Amino acid sequence: MLGLARGTDLDLRQTLLRSAALAVFSVASGVFGALLGGPGLHLFGGNRLDLMGIGTLVVLAVSMAATAFQAVIGELGSALAVVLFVVIGNPSSGGPYPPEFLSGIRREVGRYIPTGAGLEAVRTIAYFGSHTSALRW
Repeated sequence: MLGLARGTDLDLRQTLLRSAALAVFSVASGVFGALLGGPGLHLFGGNRLDLMGIGTLVVLAVSMAATAFQAVIGELGSALAVVLFVVIGNPSSGGPYPPEFLSGIRREVGRYIPTGAGLEAVRTIAYFGSHTSALRW
């Protein structure tokens, strides 16, 4: 939406403002997602701060990559981001099925896309608590 509203040709000032806006959005999304999935819907337990941190990092990684795609190739960057993170990333993340049950390249790609890495981190915290988490608050 930022790319369509303000264009994709960014100078330094616009880049810094957009990065700050994405950082604020990422923190809000991480907090909301952890509260919704934890106490809101009782989907998983674990340290809420770790879950908030993972959510924030995943949203920030995807949104900054989408912004970079837009800055480099223009409005087609939005389409590339959707294809990479939604069409390829969601089925390859291993959410509905473990990575061992995925076929071919999806098994390998999922762990290198932020959605798959984030899901694995959330799964680790939900099952093992913060004992194996790399995030230490």
